[in-house]
Amino acid sequence: MDKSGSLSLAVPPAYNGRVSGSGDVTSGLAIFTLSSIKRSDERFYGCVIRPNDAFDYERFDAVHLVVQGGYVKYITYL
Repeated sequence: MDKSGSLSLAVPPAYNGRVSGSGDVTSGLAIFTLSSIKRSDERFYGCVIRPNDAFDYERFDAVHLVVQGGYVKYITYL
């Protein structure tokens, strides 16, 4: 995410048209949404936030997406 809040990343073909993102550069908050979830989407996903400021530090967050029946359960690791 750049200073204007624009988010740019390469999306793997398996997620083309099913993933979107937004964020707020001032808070460091980034939100990624995966729609039309398939059983094959079950896995760990991670996000690395690399700051532009040399005095800030890199952050990592992960989530384990579990696909069960007709609903989705997720577990966030901080």
